[in-house]
Amino acid sequence: MKAAGCATSLPVLGAGVWGGTTEATKGETTLDQESSIQQNQDGSRVAAREEGFSNVIDISEAGADNTGEESINPVLEEALADDTLVKFPPGSYLLTDTIRFAGFSNFGLIGEDATIKIGPHRGFSTDIAFKLGVPYAPGNGLLVESLTFDQTEPGRGVKAIQSTMNDGLRVRDILVRGVHDTAAESGGTFNIIDPDGRGVIDRFAFPDGVRPMRTDDGSRVVPGRSGITTNRNHVGTLWYRDCIIRSCHDNGLYVTGGGGTVVVQGGHYRNNNVSNIRIGGANSTIKDVKVVVDHNDVDHLNQRGIRLDAGANVMVNNADIQLNRPNGDAISVLNGIESATITDTQIFMGDRPSRGINVSKNTGPVRIVDTEITSTGADEGGNAIALQGGASGNAASVIVENTKVTGNASGATGGREAILASRDNVTFREVTVEQPGTNLRQGINVGGDNCNIVNSTVRARHYPLVIRGENTLVQGSQLRSLGGYEAIRFYDGSTGRVFDNILQNGINNSDTASVTTRGNEYL
Repeated sequence: MKAAGCATSLPVLGAGVWGGTTEATKGETTLDQESSIQQNQDGSRVAAREEGFSNVIDISEAGADNTGEESINPVLEEALADDTLVKFPPGSYLLTDTIRFAGFSNFGLIGEDATIKIGPHRGFSTDIAFKLGVPYAPGNGLLVESLTFDQTEPGRGVKAIQSTMNDGLRVRDILVRGVHDTAAESGGTFNIIDPDGRGVIDRFAFPDGVRPMRTDDGSRVVPGRSGITTNRNHVGTLWYRDCIIRSCHDNGLYVTGGGGTVVVQGGHYRNNNVSNIRIGGANSTIKDVKVVVDHNDVDHLNQRGIRLDAGANVMVNNADIQLNRPNGDAISVLNGIESATITDTQIFMGDRPSRGINVSKNTGPVRIVDTEITSTGADEGGNAIALQGGASGNAASVIVENTKVTGNASGATGGREAILASRDNVTFREVTVEQPGTNLRQGINVGGDNCNIVNSTVRARHYPLVIRGENTLVQGSQLRSLGGYEAIRFYDGSTGRVFDNILQNGINNSDTASVTTRGNEYL
């Protein structure tokens, strides 16, 4: 039954969408008010979209109930057609089963202050509300815009949208409201399966997260789902812009390492397990994002900020990662990465043993540039940067340049040194390390061969620089201990050249170390 003028108002996605503010978010909003979903749901915008379709159907005028009492499935199924835009005027629309449309050309769904009310999950033939395109019959040209999916009632959790497209994917201003409380898939999945195809997902919000399910006796957790996924079917190019994902049990934004490219631009990712953003694919980029971990659910055991899985020319640019309650690395660079750059990024690590940037031992070349890492906690340690590896002799190079590490983290649990360089072929250039923390906090510990520390400044409570590898060059740097120790400690079997530096308290050599010095100033 219809009720004229019935409307379900949609909240502006400000800080309140997270359920309150914290010290890390106080005074800020999660989406700029000018680009919020509320402001994009107006009649003029709907009218502009109509021009791209030869057939426009008002779902309410076609007979669909807009009170949320009767299923709209029969009416909506009749409206599925090529070159067709289906409009949802103000109201609430009950969906009781999956809407599947494959192999289409130019199809759209657009709302104006409209809510898709999800019926009980047990009534759906799949875990998906809208299944638009499949790998063997993808769509071409899709618009889904300005819709709220309401799954607030118990047992209503399904995936809002799953789309497989050749080209022309446009998803804008989607809000999934309510905690996802079933074992079904959640959020959204988007793939472009034509290498030349493109897609854009703007402002997809999944702020209430996923509740992990337990067995009847409570002995085992069935992992909850991800917020947004892009899987190995994706080979084109996708942009995710200004999305919001919070408290998902199995990654926030999860992009597997397919043959496609994904650009994540802007958005807020908070308290997701495994990774807040997990990305793979050649030329993929994460830029201008905010990542926060300030709550650790009992089932959230590894809440990385960003995880780089695979691909060449992968970049993190201008990320703001605030791990107030760190429960995993701020950025993990895994072995499948052929090359990566982390640049213009700010990382804050709270009072727990944790790592800022953790680079696995078998990656390709990695650059860390123009980045600041603050590591706090008077009684907890952890590496601000950890470059993993052994003395293999053929490790790909890592360059850390114009990067600053500060904070009062100690040399206790989780890593004594601010920077751990266990791999070969590492260069530190114009790096500043300020580590006054307790428990013998060290500056840089070099364990690999053929490494360089050039034009850098290191101050630490214990040794500013520890060298365990061979053929290390230290040049043009200032190294000072705050605890009265030597500037450099060479361990057994290490070798190095120390030229033109300012060294407080000199050099501590083991009997078997081989060190060449020239032009140094000793304080």
